[in-house]
Amino acid sequence: MKLEKIPVYTPTIQEARLIDRFMKVHREVIRNENVDLEELFKEFINAVDIEMDEEQMANLLEIIKHEIKGYSVLDYLIEREDIEEISVIEGDPIRVFLRDVGWMDTNISMVDREKIIEIANKMAYSLDRRLTAQEPRMNANLPDGSRLHAVIPPISQKATLTIRKFRQRPFSPRELIDNKTINSEAMAFLWIAVQSDTNILVAGSTGSGKTTTLNSLLTFIPNDQRVISIEETPELNIFHPHTVRLVVNKERGISMSDLVKDTLRMRPDKVIVGEVRTPEEVKAWIDTTLAGQGKGSLATFHGLSTREAMNRIKSMGIPKTDLSGIDLVIVQRRWSTPDRADNRKVFEICEINWDSDIRITPIYMYNPELDTLERTKSKSRILEYARKFMGIKKSEIKKRSKFLERSDKHIEKAFESFSNYR
Repeated sequence: MKLEKIPVYTPTIQEARLIDRFMKVHREVIRNENVDLEELFKEFINAVDIEMDEEQMANLLEIIKHEIKGYSVLDYLIEREDIEEISVIEGDPIRVFLRDVGWMDTNISMVDREKIIEIANKMAYSLDRRLTAQEPRMNANLPDGSRLHAVIPPISQKATLTIRKFRQRPFSPRELIDNKTINSEAMAFLWIAVQSDTNILVAGSTGSGKTTTLNSLLTFIPNDQRVISIEETPELNIFHPHTVRLVVNKERGISMSDLVKDTLRMRPDKVIVGEVRTPEEVKAWIDTTLAGQGKGSLATFHGLSTREAMNRIKSMGIPKTDLSGIDLVIVQRRWSTPDRADNRKVFEICEINWDSDIRITPIYMYNPELDTLERTKSKSRILEYARKFMGIKKSEIKKRSKFLERSDKHIEKAFESFSNYR
C-alpha cells in the first residue's frame, strides 16, 4: 500500500550522482553557513556543462539543503503532522504510521548503511551521542521533541531508525472528547481530581496514548501553581507559565530518582514524572506521593489494568502500605478494528483506597457495546474530598462537562471561572 501523496521529489539515478558529486567537490565550502548554495550549485552546473530548467534546479537545490542542514529525505516526513511514527530499515521502503490509517509504505528507501548512521549521529549531535560499532544502539531526542531509537549490527540484522513524533501542541481535553478517547463527564471528573491535589497514575500499553492524556490533564493545573516535570526522554508539552523542567542525564550519573528527590527542595505544587519504569524510579515517585509535598503528583506507567499496574508495582518491592500514596489510576488501551487502524480509549478510572488492605474502586469503566465510559455506582472519595475541603459540589461535574463540550475558547473561560476552588 502506497501513500497517495508524499511531498518528496525522488531524484533519478543521474540526478543523485550529480548531487553526490557536488557534495564531494564542495565538501568544505558547504559547511559554511554564509555560503550561497544556489549560486554555488549554478556555478557547479555550468562547470560540468549540464543544462536543466528552473524547476529541476529548484528541486535538486531543495534536496541539497536537506542533505546539508537537515536529516536528508526524512525531513519531509518529520514535517508532516499526520505522521506519528517513521520506520527506516536499511534497504526497505521507509514506512510511516498514520493515526487513522496505520502503517503505510512510502516511495522512498535508504540502502546505504553509512548514510543511516550519519543521519542518526546528526540527530543526536547536540546530545554528544554517536552510533558506532562499540555503541550499536542509541536513544535520543530531536530538537522538535521527536524521539529517536537507532540500532545497527551486530545487535540488529540491518541498520534501523525509529522516530516517534509528538505534536507541538498537545491534544486539548476537548479534542480527546471529540475523538472518543474519553467522554466529557469522565474528563470533568479528572478536572476536579487534578484540582483536588490528587496523585494520579496514567497506565497503559506502549503507544496507547498515556503521554497524550497526561498532557491534556496538565491544562487543568491553575496558572498560579509551580510545576516541576521530570523526564528521561522529554516528551511532555507543558505550557504552564511557572514550570521547571528536569531531564535525566545518565552520562553524568544523574538518575530519575535523584531528580525526584531534588523536588523536595524546590517547593512544587505539582510534580509530573514522564514515565516511571524501574523499581528505583517507581519507589522515588511513590516516596514523593507519600511525602505529601505539593498538591498532587502525576506519572505514567506500563500496565493493562489498574490491578495489573498495582501488582507490577508491588512486584518491584514497594510495600502494600506505600501504595496508599496513589489516589487514582487511569488506564488507557490501544487496539485495532476492521474499520479503524488505531483505537485509543480510556478503559478504567479507578480510585485506590486503603482500609486493612489495598482496595481498587472503579469509578468509570469502558462499555464496548456503547463505546463509552460509564459511571459506576461506587462512591468517590475524591469527590467527597473536593466537596468537604474545596467547596466543589458533585453537581459541578455536569457544569464542567458542558463547558468541555464547547469550543476550546469556552473551555479557557471555564478554567478561569473554576480556578477559584483552591
